[in-house]
Amino acid sequence: MRTKVLGFKDLRERGISYSRVHIHRLVGAGKFPRPIKIGENRTAWLERELDEWLDAKIAERDAQTVGILGVTFDDRKQHGGARDMTAQERKPQTRADERARDREGAEARCRTSGRQA
Repeated sequence: MRTKVLGFKDLRERGISYSRVHIHRLVGAGKFPRPIKIGENRTAWLERELDEWLDAKIAERDAQTVGILGVTFDDRKQHGGARDMTAQERKPQTRADERARDREGAEARCRTSGRQA
């Protein structure tokens, strides 16, 4: 099997449009594959490692809660898709309901921080 390397421009063609500085930060934080030095002023990434990184990002997305529905990707697959939300679940019925919900949230935040509402 032949090892393929990708330069910075190849990253952009694969949809990875980070700046060089941001890629450097991510590499330093261990959040992006490390490049290999292929010349005096040239670095490249192993295609295999980039593919693994992208696969991990996809798996991370699929494991996270899916926005407003409050179900995980696995739940959606298990139940044959995302369930429809009722109008009541989507938004409060009145402004008074909305204010009450906001007040409850503020009180809960104050309780956790030890402050008074």
